[in-house]
Amino acid sequence: MSMFVLLVALTSSIQLCWSQPLRTCWPYPMQLDPYTVRLPCFENKCYCSKLTADCSSNAGNLSFIPKLPGSIIFLNFSNNSLAKIDGVDFFANVSTRLRFLDLYNNGLTYIAPGSFRRFTKLTKLLIGGNKLNYSALGAVFSVPTLEAVDIACGGLGPIPSGVFDQHALPLRTRLELSYNDIRHLDMNVVQPLQSLHGLLLWNNKLGELTPSYLPSLSHLGLHENALVDFPDTCNESTCEPFYPNLTMLHLDYNIIDSIHDPVCLPKLQFLDIGSNRFQYFPTDTFSGVRFPILSQLWLFTMETKWKQISAGAFNNSALTFLSMGFNNLDFAKLVDERAFEGSQNIQQLFLGNNTFEFVSDENLHHLLAPMPGLKRLYLENSKLSIITPRTFSTLINVEQLYLYGNGIAYLPDGAFDEMPKLQMLRLEDNLITTVSRGVFSLQTRSRLHVLDLSGNPFVCSCDILWFRQWLQDSPGLFQDFYGEGYCCTDEQNTTLREFYLNEQACMLSRTTSNLITSVICLLLFFFFIFTIVFGYRWHIRLVIYEICRARSTRRDRERRRRQIHYEFDVFVSYAEEDLAWIQRELLPALEERWGLRLCIHQRD
Repeated sequence: MSMFVLLVALTSSIQLCWSQPLRTCWPYPMQLDPYTVRLPCFENKCYCSKLTADCSSNAGNLSFIPKLPGSIIFLNFSNNSLAKIDGVDFFANVSTRLRFLDLYNNGLTYIAPGSFRRFTKLTKLLIGGNKLNYSALGAVFSVPTLEAVDIACGGLGPIPSGVFDQHALPLRTRLELSYNDIRHLDMNVVQPLQSLHGLLLWNNKLGELTPSYLPSLSHLGLHENALVDFPDTCNESTCEPFYPNLTMLHLDYNIIDSIHDPVCLPKLQFLDIGSNRFQYFPTDTFSGVRFPILSQLWLFTMETKWKQISAGAFNNSALTFLSMGFNNLDFAKLVDERAFEGSQNIQQLFLGNNTFEFVSDENLHHLLAPMPGLKRLYLENSKLSIITPRTFSTLINVEQLYLYGNGIAYLPDGAFDEMPKLQMLRLEDNLITTVSRGVFSLQTRSRLHVLDLSGNPFVCSCDILWFRQWLQDSPGLFQDFYGEGYCCTDEQNTTLREFYLNEQACMLSRTTSNLITSVICLLLFFFFIFTIVFGYRWHIRLVIYEICRARSTRRDRERRRRQIHYEFDVFVSYAEEDLAWIQRELLPALEERWGLRLCIHQRD
């Protein structure tokens, strides 16, 4: 438990420091192990347990170390008001067995030489957030038992030469100088620290780094600086590595755009170059020749848009972890299908928050084919809106698949049945309205341990009833990582678990129901037409008869007119006393205006 308290305390302090501006690190009380029973001690200004004493954050009212129980080996005295430590007697009230001491944010300006001499087992010292200069820090660097020294957020400038010449810190020492103002560093300055294990220089506006031989250095943190070039790692005259035992290198949030040969990092296992300005990754950029045992590579959130990833860019059989997320990278246009050739041992691949909109199943198969041992694949928020039963059919060893936030509207039957080792599947925040029984076979359902389909716009109908039952029967399987729930979009304020529909109403399938409804509507339409026709049948027959008779009469008349030539069109039968009217009225009207030839007895 004591070791756990130590780790929690140290981690909490560093995280709080990183989140604060310069000279304002850690303004809140440190949170130690929440399971440790702590009781008020020393006039309620501290909280003590068997091994720990938390005397932090007393609003400047505590300017000396109080008398503490002899069993205390972890002391948090941050956020008080010490101003200076004037000698070894300053810590007379603390056990000589103290291992962990936190003096963050105390306004310290001076530490007398030998002030920590009485502590024979002190291994961790947090003294950042104060106003100490390098001269005053000599008392810190002379403690022979220290394994971790945190001087972050102290307003320190460039490290002067000779500051470490008289100090030989113990084996595997970790020196934290982050959030200062160092700007440029000649590594020859820290060369006297032959046992230096870790050097963290995060956020120092560091634009220039002169290399030096540091055989013990295993962790170099250069996060969030102003480095333009990848650090020199080879001695030009001897071709020997400057950092032969370096295993972890943080270069994220700089302005580096390429890696030039030679690279001499024979033991590097972790490399983070995310949030830089890389645009091109040519063949063998991360090859085993450059990085023989590199296992973890981080390339997330580049500041500039990527333009090309060539075949074999990740040609390194040592790689087991690769993160390329948050780059808005169009894999259909900018990534060669053979980019991962030679990286056959990658087990975790982060490709989320890129673009796979126009990547076909075949393209995806070719892209991932060089990684047969892939176990975790992240494709979240990647515009992968359409999947087929073949999309993931080649991923036979994948155990975890992340597809959330992709706009997937339809899950085909057997979409994941070709993945015999799949245990975790996350499909939340898509556009899935229903899940048919055939999507997950019985074997697939039995091997899944975690399934998240929350945040989808489910349509609660007969088609969803089986899925609702599965959801109710397997509460441990279905997760809701973002707290969005499983809700019916067509039923207001109704969750999928609460949705109820009589099963008798669902005895017929939707296709059958639609077919029956269509047939009934068609029959009703024809019956309506038949009723109208039957009611007006005699009228209709008469109309039809008249139409047919008129057409027949016209056809007969026309036929006779074409076959017989008549001299007269009209024969006029009249009485003799009507002759005058016929000549005066009838003839002009019919012959002159209408063009008919009349037969008049007296004339013709």
